[in-house]
Amino acid sequence: MSRSDSERLADILAACGRLTEIVELGRAEFDRNWLVVSAASYELSIVGEAMANLSDEFLDTHSTVPARSAKSLRNLLMHEYFRAESDIVWDTITTEIPVVVELLRSISAAAADGGYT
Repeated sequence: MSRSDSERLADILAACGRLTEIVELGRAEFDRNWLVVSAASYELSIVGEAMANLSDEFLDTHSTVPARSAKSLRNLLMHEYFRAESDIVWDTITTEIPVVVELLRSISAAAADGGYT
C-alpha cells in the first residue's frame, strides 16, 4: 500500500520529533546509552526511507528537500551499520534535523490549502 506525500511528510516530522526528544537527553546520555543511539539510528532510517519515497512531482517542486542525502544516510545505517559512527548520528540529529523540520513545516504550511496526494 502506497502512502501519500502528506502521509510521508507526517511520518518524517513525527520521526524528527522523536529525534528532538533524543537530543534533549543530551550528548552524555547519547554517548552512554546504546539504546539511545539505536533509537536515533532507527528514527533517521524512517526519515531517509520516507524521503526516498516522496513522489518525483513533490521532489521536483521542492528541490531543497534533502531526499538524496537522507536516503544515503539511511543506506549507511541499514547496510553499512559498521561504518555509522555515533558522531555522525549525533551531528545529523543536532544540525541537519532542525533544518529539515523547518523546511518541511514551511512546505506543509504553504500546501495546507491544496494538500498533497
